Amino acid sequence: MLIDYGLVSPGHLHFGNDHDGMRALRFVEHHIDQLRDDYGVRDIELAVPTHIHDDHVCGIPFLQKHFGTQCWALDCIAPVIFDPAAWASTPCCFHKPIEVHRILYDGEAFQCRGFDFEIYYAPGQTEYHAFILGKIDGKRIVFGGDNLLNPQAGGIASVIAIHSTVMRNSFHLEMHAAARR
Repeated sequence: MLIDYGLVSPGHLHFGNDHDGMRALRFVEHHIDQLRDDYGVRDIELAVPTHIHDDHVCGIPFLQKHFGTQCWALDCIAPVIFDPAAWASTPCCFHKPIEVHRILYDGEAFQCRGFDFEIYYAPGQTEYHAFILGKIDGKRIVFGGDNLLNPQAGGIASVIAIHSTVMRNSFHLEMHAAARR
């Protein structure tokens, strides 16, 4: 299971005009060889995104095409990544649809290869965001995407140590009509 599979670094961020005239993020495969060679990973059966942003999900279609990987997503994330055209006015959405095989709900527990996980709705960097909690080697861990949760920021005065507030960076073009009512 991979939690998110997007860009590995800013060095992998490429743009091009070869997608029907729109500028689009291009995914570059990364770390698959290392997972195979160093850890014996032969299949990637599951990917679970923490949130909707392109830099976290743009590699999931690659996994689905080359490994038959399933995508499980929180109920608020699934419609955005499945039908990105309907969310075109929302910044940072990946433009290609991602097939979602299972929709997970807030607080739902799930298993993968004998490991127990839970997923929670946790708006943070975006409204459509999840925390994935697990227990691995006896330790509870959290995967939070781009949410920052370290209260001991350690001398980085310019960084907010705890960040889990929704940045209202998404809207739909028809929202003005609802506000009129």
